[in-house]
Amino acid sequence: MQKIVSILGLGRFDKEEKKYYYEKVRYFWEERPVVETALIQEVWNAWFPQAQMLILATKEAKKERKDDLERHPHWIVEDIPDGKNEAEFWQIYQKVVSKLDQGDELILDITHGFRSLPILTLLAASFFRSAKGVTIKHVLYGANEAKTEDKTPVFDLSPFLTMLDWASAAERFLEIGDTSKFHQLTVRNNIPHSLKQGVEELKNLSYAVAANRTFLAGDHASKASCIDQEVQEWDKEFGPIKLLLPKIKEVLSDLSIRQDMRLEELLQQLFGQINWYSNHGYYEKAIGLAREWFITFVQYKCVEYGEIKEPDILDMKDEVRSRWDGAIGRIGPNLMRDREKLEQQVRSVFGERFEFTDEWKGLFGVWQELKDVRNDLLHFGFRSKPKAPNEVKSAVSKCLIDLREEVKKMGLELPEVS
Repeated sequence: MQKIVSILGLGRFDKEEKKYYYEKVRYFWEERPVVETALIQEVWNAWFPQAQMLILATKEAKKERKDDLERHPHWIVEDIPDGKNEAEFWQIYQKVVSKLDQGDELILDITHGFRSLPILTLLAASFFRSAKGVTIKHVLYGANEAKTEDKTPVFDLSPFLTMLDWASAAERFLEIGDTSKFHQLTVRNNIPHSLKQGVEELKNLSYAVAANRTFLAGDHASKASCIDQEVQEWDKEFGPIKLLLPKIKEVLSDLSIRQDMRLEELLQQLFGQINWYSNHGYYEKAIGLAREWFITFVQYKCVEYGEIKEPDILDMKDEVRSRWDGAIGRIGPNLMRDREKLEQQVRSVFGERFEFTDEWKGLFGVWQELKDVRNDLLHFGFRSKPKAPNEVKSAVSKCLIDLREEVKKMGLELPEVS
């Protein structure tokens, strides 16, 4: 149902008559007919005749505007306090909530009202969009101060609510990498090309992150960086997103992977992805990707033994990957205590010149940590002694810190674990 929520003001005080009054004004808005009246609610009645009118009025306003209200018995009038303190703000909020239903289409009039009542009503209405599924059709303001000749314009301020929408969308993306709110904001025809293209890549990035598609996520993050290519040409209504771009691009830089990256650079960037997952509570993704990262790093270090070449690592061929996965997977605590046996087990994969040095021993010690935490997470508590939920974050962080330290000893500098 379409509903108008309007605040009934007192008007101007006439010192001689000792009463409040509104002067007659001729209101206009876009192609709608001009309406001349002293009571702006009559304008809304003329322009939206099917809408239900909800009037918010203080006791003093009701008293001063008694005759006006009696001419419109079909209007619903709700008593509200003056809004002098926080408790009264909440009373006003509850009054409005009680009159709105799921799916209502709301037209909000903020022309009049005592002190902060218009802005309070606006903020409450914005919240109703989520809490009650209300659609805000218009936020109307009769701008008497912008009067031209004998007519007063009405402005629709609803586009400014998109600032809250953009902020909410950015916050959700920065917190959990979800871009669905961005996509909802760009399903319109007048979106700048670079913004629309960037948001499409962000949407694909979200899908790739959800599906554990590391390289697709990196590719979409890299492509999404084009989002600000035409930023100077964007219309004013997209100003809010301009302010949010630096934060968004900071996340994209953490997740981006370029196709022309060398293996060493790729390992560094992938570790940044792992770090991002961990920082945003995706612990199973962080530890799962860390395991795959570990295998790739071992391959990288074994290039010097001649058994594998860098292009073969980057190709991610199943038969190659499975051999290395199997060889590394067999390395457990018992095998690590028998250096000679371990070398015999893995040389067919790692290369005949492989030697189980102290550096490798430290690295494979972290492998045991990774396996334990990964199994704990991916068994979803179906173990005799699963980690307590509040222990998971520190366990994942410890794995990543230990991995970074051991890798550093082997010559590769990785981003800090934050």
